[in-house]
Amino acid sequence: MPFFSVIIPSYNRAEFLENTINSVVKQSFEDFEIIVIDDGSTDHTQELVRTMASKDARIRYIYQENKERAAARNLGIKNANGKFAVFLDSDDLFLSHHLETLHHYISNNPNIYFFATKHQLKKGAKLRHNTYLTSKKEGLYSYQDFLMGNFLCCNFCVSLENKQLHLFNENSSLTRCEDWYFIIHNTIHTPLMLIDQYTVCMLDHPERSMNKDFQRIIVSRLALTDLLKENLLTSSRDIRLLEANSYFFCAVQARLDSKKIQAMKYLFKSILKLGVTKSIILLFLKIIFK
Repeated sequence: MPFFSVIIPSYNRAEFLENTINSVVKQSFEDFEIIVIDDGSTDHTQELVRTMASKDARIRYIYQENKERAAARNLGIKNANGKFAVFLDSDDLFLSHHLETLHHYISNNPNIYFFATKHQLKKGAKLRHNTYLTSKKEGLYSYQDFLMGNFLCCNFCVSLENKQLHLFNENSSLTRCEDWYFIIHNTIHTPLMLIDQYTVCMLDHPERSMNKDFQRIIVSRLALTDLLKENLLTSSRDIRLLEANSYFFCAVQARLDSKKIQAMKYLFKSILKLGVTKSIILLFLKIIFK
């Protein structure tokens, strides 16, 4: 039984996938398996992964009809042999010490089921750290810390021995924000340990899912906000923070989509829930002048 099952969902990302898989193969901690879930790709993903698997028995290929990332990740979890599942998007990279770092913290915190490290962003030849994530200290985080959004993306590690693990919501209309719902759902009763080390590199490119389909992202965020209110959250304070942050998030997406009126509408809704903040003032100026 491997210690880690690295789950990589992929849809038509063959141009990135070889480097992504190799970033796992080259890990300093070697007790892992790699499960590539091909989510109905029409490019040469299958040929690429099967060729790599023929040279490394730790690589496994599983095909499914296109059902989006949530279903692909769940299929990976269901087929995992490891003690912990580690998620990796098909266009991102692990730095060489990622799994070693996770293993060290897992070994020293046996009662924690969720772990995450910090990630850096690479655009072309430029590397940068997420300013918001940089400010986060090492330690335990609960669902309340994620009410503003998922600052970890899907760069987390979960125990497969946790009998209360909730899988990803597979409703395809909710895609783009499913990792946010997953992390809140799973930290309602169990905290996540954030490790203050940068061990993942996310590639920022035009085809990245969060760089397009802004209206779909807005619809998904609002729908998942309603689900959280209906099914998980009971505190009026939590719900107010959730709504305020979701409206702010939607205002940002609308601005990126060059829809100023829509952006202002969501920004006003955020103000009604939480009042005027420095972030709201800055976003207002961006909407008006950029």
